[in-house]
Amino acid sequence: MTDRYFIEQFDTGSVVELSTEEFRHAQVMRVKRGQQITLFDGRGGEATAEVIDVGKHSLTCRCGPRLAIDREAAVRVVIGVALPKGERQRILIEKAVELGASRLVPLRTQRGVAEPAAAMKRLPRIVIEASKQCGRNRLMEIADPVPVGEFLHAAPSAADRWFAHAGPDPAVADPFDATTSPTPPDSLQDMECGRYLAIGPEGGWESTEIELARSAGWQFVRWSRRTLRTETAALALLTLALGWKA
Repeated sequence: MTDRYFIEQFDTGSVVELSTEEFRHAQVMRVKRGQQITLFDGRGGEATAEVIDVGKHSLTCRCGPRLAIDREAAVRVVIGVALPKGERQRILIEKAVELGASRLVPLRTQRGVAEPAAAMKRLPRIVIEASKQCGRNRLMEIADPVPVGEFLHAAPSAADRWFAHAGPDPAVADPFDATTSPTPPDSLQDMECGRYLAIGPEGGWESTEIELARSAGWQFVRWSRRTLRTETAALALLTLALGWKA
């Protein structure tokens, strides 16, 4: 575990108190009065803070200078995904944060195995914990769940848009082929436009969802011979979309 703690708002020189969840983390780390810890606000800010009081149920510290320290990826990547169940859901969110995804959109699909709305309360905490571990100062956004068709049509047409599809289809490209793999962004406009990924449920896309992607102009991609689990496909595509420039 790390000595990084999330707090939504702090300013240079301000005295702040950790939230209940962060205080529990500090207890595990046996933080003492006079110790230096690192705070981050999830909006790009980081500060070294001195612990000035540790009580039975709270920890108070004084913030040093708030610094804008950027550890974000070079390109903005948005993942639309039909969430898996249980522990695999946590793994997906945690690793997407570590790799550098900017935004994750839970998709409502016809064959989805998890109800996205039921996961919305626990996902933000997973994002915070993963950000503490990997050093990100800006939290990956968890968007409200949307139907897959809405996500497919909302993505900018100028962006790279990859639709993961395991079925046999001559129009599906191999994302690891040099002719289809993305190159690093060469302009600010490319960075802001970003890259969009759509990953379906383990039961696969319904034919109507496939046609929605085709009509919206998405590029179909797949891994030849192997069908990946949802979280594996999402993280593999994310890594490729980032071009290892994270």
